[in-house]
Amino acid sequence: MRIENFRVTFDASRASLVSKIMKRRISVTLAIIGACSIAFAREPLPIKWTIDGASLRWTNKIAQHRLDS
Repeated sequence: MRIENFRVTFDASRASLVSKIMKRRISVTLAIIGACSIAFAREPLPIKWTIDGASLRWTNKIAQHRLDS
């Protein structure tokens, strides 16, 4: 009986620890994504990354949308 109780407690604490680690990883990931999106919003993508004028206009629309929001 004691072994089973310990196993349940251990599994619960391990699940709690994994949950905390995953939450921290998600928050770090969101912080990195947020920083990258701010960097791209402030400085439009270089022209050499675009294929033609249409994609350049699309890139500028995306950048403008990020600045507006």
